[in-house]
Amino acid sequence: MLIKDGARFALLHNDNSTPMLNLRVAFSDTPLGPWGSSRDAYTAKFYENPVAIQLGGEWWIYAAKTASRATALQKTRDFWTYTDAGTVRFPVGLRMAAVLEVPGSIANRLPRYQP
Repeated sequence: MLIKDGARFALLHNDNSTPMLNLRVAFSDTPLGPWGSSRDAYTAKFYENPVAIQLGGEWWIYAAKTASRATALQKTRDFWTYTDAGTVRFPVGLRMAAVLEVPGSIANRLPRYQP
C-alpha cells in the first residue's frame, strides 16, 4: 500500500522472502520512487496485505494474519515505533480488504457488528 505521510511517501509491503514473511516499510520523496531500503520488519512472521488510514496524528495499519485469518491492528506515528492494538473482529466469513473513510453522519447510520 502506498500512502502519503507529510512530504514523503511510504510503501507498506509484504516481505515474502524466506524466512522473513512479514511486513516492512520503505520511503520515497515521490510516489514513483526511487525507494530507500526497507526498514526492519514491524510485524512477526505470517502477516500480509497491509492497509492503512490516518486518524489524527496516528497511522492505523491493519494486516491479515496468514495462519489464523485474523486481522491485526498496529498503530504508529513515525513508522519507527509501533503499538500492537490487538485483533479486529469481523463477522464469520468476512475479512478486511480495504479501509474507507466516511463522514460521521454516514458512519452513524450503519449497523453495528455485535460479536
